[in-house]
Amino acid sequence: MKKNIVIAVLAVLVIIFAGLYFFITKPSPLAGSYFTNELEFLAEIRAPLVETGSITTLTAQATSTAVTLTAAQVCDSNQIRWDITTVSTTLNLPTVANVVANCLIKNGDNVSFLFANISTTTGAIATLASSTWELVGVGAGSDLIDGGNQARVTLVRTSATAGYAVLEEFIAAD
Repeated sequence: MKKNIVIAVLAVLVIIFAGLYFFITKPSPLAGSYFTNELEFLAEIRAPLVETGSITTLTAQATSTAVTLTAAQVCDSNQIRWDITTVSTTLNLPTVANVVANCLIKNGDNVSFLFANISTTTGAIATLASSTWELVGVGAGSDLIDGGNQARVTLVRTSATAGYAVLEEFIAAD
């Protein structure tokens, strides 16, 4: 009986020491020891907080009163800037089908960009328009962007051929 107890105690001690050996010699994923370079560690943490993109500047239109954005411009740009030189100009959004083919893969997907009417011409109003997106905004004039103002445009896919264009105009803060 004593022999069995001694063997059991020795077996428990071997298991304990083996566990301690593996615990000490192997890095624990919970201890953070996989990150030996603090800058790489911080870069991996901050990376999801930064959205990359580009700024697209549309060519000023001296004679044309309408311009149509491409799906690539909408999907790839964080900001679309336009210096309108005529008093009233229409900016047509690309069709739902084109944007779906470029970046809105599933129903419910959305893409946003900031549209900036950078015109200093008096009365230079950009009218955002579309034949396939249903334009929605906070008021009746949400699709009219005055010179010097910006609007956040969010395109939301509801089907392969339909969606909402949510328009929110911003004016300069104090």
